[in-house]
Amino acid sequence: MLPLAQAAARGRSGRCDGGGAGRGRWSRGLGGVGGLAAAVPVALVLCAATVAGALCGPLLSRLLGRRMAGAGAGALVVTGAALAAVLPCGAGAVGAGSAGATAAGLVGPALAGTGAGLLLLVVPQVCHELSLPGHRRLMPQAMALVPAGAALDVVGAVLGARWQQEPVRAAWLGVLVLSCVHLGMALSLPESPVWLAGRGRDVRAFEALRRLHGNLEAAVAVDWARHEAGMAREQQRLTAADLRIPQIRQATVTSVVLVVAQEAPLGAAALVLAPTVAGHLGGGTITVVAACVGWSAMSVLALLLGRVETLEQRRFLRVVLGSVVAVVAATVLVTTTSAGGGGPSGADLSGGALAGTVAACLVALVGGQYVLVLPACQGAVDPRIPPWLVDTQRRLVAVGQSLARAGAIVAPLMVYQRWGLDVLGWVLFTLTVVALAVVLVRMPRALRAA
Repeated sequence: MLPLAQAAARGRSGRCDGGGAGRGRWSRGLGGVGGLAAAVPVALVLCAATVAGALCGPLLSRLLGRRMAGAGAGALVVTGAALAAVLPCGAGAVGAGSAGATAAGLVGPALAGTGAGLLLLVVPQVCHELSLPGHRRLMPQAMALVPAGAALDVVGAVLGARWQQEPVRAAWLGVLVLSCVHLGMALSLPESPVWLAGRGRDVRAFEALRRLHGNLEAAVAVDWARHEAGMAREQQRLTAADLRIPQIRQATVTSVVLVVAQEAPLGAAALVLAPTVAGHLGGGTITVVAACVGWSAMSVLALLLGRVETLEQRRFLRVVLGSVVAVVAATVLVTTTSAGGGGPSGADLSGGALAGTVAACLVALVGGQYVLVLPACQGAVDPRIPPWLVDTQRRLVAVGQSLARAGAIVAPLMVYQRWGLDVLGWVLFTLTVVALAVVLVRMPRALRAA
């Protein structure tokens, strides 16, 4: 979803004259820049379609199978990115031209967002059902690739801008390439052995496991697949009577807290806003590329830490550290962009220095979320979920993640478009401080319950 939102925001605005020559040029808000204002409706459509895709995911995954559902989600993203890049109006049609041109410009983002929502549910299922140890360690590794994927998309947009008059087209082409890679990988995987066993196709389930893990492991894992398939047939909906049971109620509340905590550092918003902010402040291509290098470094660090077994027992510490990193980054951002507080103001820094400092703060937000917080929250509540409510929990988490991610992306984008970087810095600071307080008050109980 993040590269999609980046494609909506990337290139939708020009660069302020003089970059950091004066604080007043960008602190009054960017409402006069039509391009960024046009990106907000596109981002809203993306997020709404993502929620719709997450809601439809369970039905499609159950009827079509994990492999076809994942391939269908990838095909939706490919089609949506192609339409957004090829249509003459594209995303730029929003707010300009006829109503028909505006609607045509939103078809591509809507399709791509729907595919992204489907992936929120299908990817955890695939990681869990195609692996022997489960998805607790695989999902953090998959999420660790998000900053690197966003960096590839931005670099592609920067390079494509040399041949494209509209950088947003180049950004959507980058999404198209990444989604084609995902579609090829989804088609190369076998069908889920759990889904096959649930339909009485035990031989095909064994063949799928043997292809992935070998004969010996497959001989053992096929029994596990049958057990999982049997549990899938016993799944029930979450009812009010279930919530009267203290353990189930506590697990449900914990799931909500963990979903919110995952988005608390606002790293998703930092990924989306960094290229646009750097352009507005006159940082130029060097600053944008440096931010992309920082994102890639965060992905590598997250992958390396994912291999450390002892960190599985340090969930609360990782969440607190990630939240503290987010607070420190937001504090530096406020100090840099505000004339008060005794720190350097926008008038004291050149355009390149100001853009570089702001970009570094946004990279730190990304690191706090994708290196520390997200891996610690993955699978923390799974042991507390009753077996007959596993599918319900997965569905609620997927929808909750889509809603939380939508708010974390759209709200900062709207604040930046309307009031500028000064107000955005204070909003980020306030939200990260509140999130840290919630983590310190609620998270210890949540992790103990898990």
